[in-house]
Amino acid sequence: MLSGVAAVGLVALLIVLVSSLGSPQVAQHSDQSATRDAFGADSEIDPSQLIIANNVAENLAHIAGLGTYFEQELELRRVTGEADWKTLLEYLSQSTELESKRFRHFVQEVVVQCLANVNPTEAMERIYDVAPRPPVPDPNWDARTLASWRQIYLVPGRAEELIRIVYQEWAMGDLKQAVEHAKTLGELQIQAALNGIVDSRDDLARDELLEIARQLNIENSGSDFIAAVVAKETIADPDAAWQTFLESNRESLAVRVRGEGQTRLLESIARELLDKHGIDVIYTIDQQLPEDDRARSGILIRFIIQALSFDPEGAIQIATSLKPDQFGTIYGTPMLHWARSDPFAALDVALVQQDDAIRDDLLRGVHLSSRTWEDPQSLIEHIAAYPKERTASTFNRALSTLARQSPEIAATHISDVLEHREKLRIASEIVREWASRDVVSALAWVSESQDIQELKNPLLNVVLTELVYTDPQLALQTALEQPIGENNVGLESQVIQAIANFDLESAVALLTRSRNEQTKFDTALGLSAVMLESADSDGIFEVSDQLSAPRRAAFFESLLSTWTYHDPYGLYENINRLDSNELRSHAALSLLRESNLGRGIFSLSDEQHDEVTSYLTESQLTSLDEILDESARRYQNVRRTGFR
Repeated sequence: MLSGVAAVGLVALLIVLVSSLGSPQVAQHSDQSATRDAFGADSEIDPSQLIIANNVAENLAHIAGLGTYFEQELELRRVTGEADWKTLLEYLSQSTELESKRFRHFVQEVVVQCLANVNPTEAMERIYDVAPRPPVPDPNWDARTLASWRQIYLVPGRAEELIRIVYQEWAMGDLKQAVEHAKTLGELQIQAALNGIVDSRDDLARDELLEIARQLNIENSGSDFIAAVVAKETIADPDAAWQTFLESNRESLAVRVRGEGQTRLLESIARELLDKHGIDVIYTIDQQLPEDDRARSGILIRFIIQALSFDPEGAIQIATSLKPDQFGTIYGTPMLHWARSDPFAALDVALVQQDDAIRDDLLRGVHLSSRTWEDPQSLIEHIAAYPKERTASTFNRALSTLARQSPEIAATHISDVLEHREKLRIASEIVREWASRDVVSALAWVSESQDIQELKNPLLNVVLTELVYTDPQLALQTALEQPIGENNVGLESQVIQAIANFDLESAVALLTRSRNEQTKFDTALGLSAVMLESADSDGIFEVSDQLSAPRRAAFFESLLSTWTYHDPYGLYENINRLDSNELRSHAALSLLRESNLGRGIFSLSDEQHDEVTSYLTESQLTSLDEILDESARRYQNVRRTGFR
């Protein structure tokens, strides 16, 4: 229930807002059959683009590949409009497999709308096939625990978005039945149902809407609901409406403006105030707001966003002149909204700012809009007139986007990346995408371009990884032609290790092509790792035979822990093949540790234990129990904490 102060405030506010409103006119409901005809069988469709009847997965793949959102919606509504109940459920089920979140949600919303049009009660149940059910509090909790739970978990989610769609349809067809069903829902779901009703039934009088809220026993939410309705209509005296809103909500302003109806009402008041007084009224609003940072920021952001439709540049300039909040969202969030409609204009305002911190916050808002990156080439051309140090973050992100669309064009801009690490990152993205399309051309760019000579070796790593799967001979030849790097390892090591992933035998034979001992050593370790994944301990000795004696010892020492983990029985069976007593003692200790851990992967019998113990040195035998206990303690600590 509303508190006394809040209730009086709401009544006063409604009197101010409604004083000049005439009787609401009943909206004419749309003819749903007309919508059905628009997407029905009579629509003109290219025969080559015909959907396959009842092949839901292929239909969704086809629709996802259409060029525009409009085409996707047109086709999806056509096929779902013609589908029976069973097929609609299949569309809903298949939607969970879609990779694109936007397209997945879009499909679910259209299908749920179709289901609600046929059977809204059953549609409500089907929502939970694709969205989690609402959490349920423990009835035994005390008030404090319940309050904490509500704050954390009682937040609208995906299910509430779909419930809203169901009630939009339900309220159009049978409002009485919809309200009766809503009585069975939880608090969050009732809010979603109310939102659906107000979305579709703007023909209902305010008294009727209040009665719905009363029936659902949520008068407090009902007031928010009514605020949403009032917000749709013209406000006669915005100054009085603002003062009433401010006074009636002063004690809990930060919370009150979070309700959807209150938010709509605030935005409606803001529009009327801006229209009456101009955008400078924002300064007056700021002076009237409490010091509470959350309330102040939330309200100012909404005023500034509304001011964008009057004077976007002026609105942002006012925003930057106000005392910022700790997150910079007073101007960053409005920039996001502006960038959704005119990203280049928003960028211009951001880039002329002299204050680095303000400029960065404004740019952050622009960068968050996907609209900003729709045409990265034009964006790069647009910001070229500004100093590079101001545009670096925007340029780098645009170039990354362009690399995915057209790596050849992106390559022509790589010299303009200022910072070395960013240049390497973006150049790697260009090469990776280019190589996936035309690996030979990508290799030519990396080999010949003067713009990336300082990055040549790491970029060759990227391109050779792609080339090895299409032309391993060319990949190896190219690697051998490159100078050996500062780490004394030739690029052929990477190529041979990559070949091992699909042709281990050939990779082992190519080990002799290594140009020096360090390259051969690193390559041998890589090949052994592949062998251990398939428990090929014999192959490890074949590889080790190609190394010099000192390298062999280091090779086995480096390999022991991995060998014990992946193939302990293979190590046990081959322990006597190791080159020295020292290696055998280290291997024996490693096996005893593994057996002692009790992971269930490897366990020595008494006879095997005695055999392995015979390889230990005197000092190892003396402290064996202590060594094993320490090893077990560390293992349990890792299992418990995740840290050594």
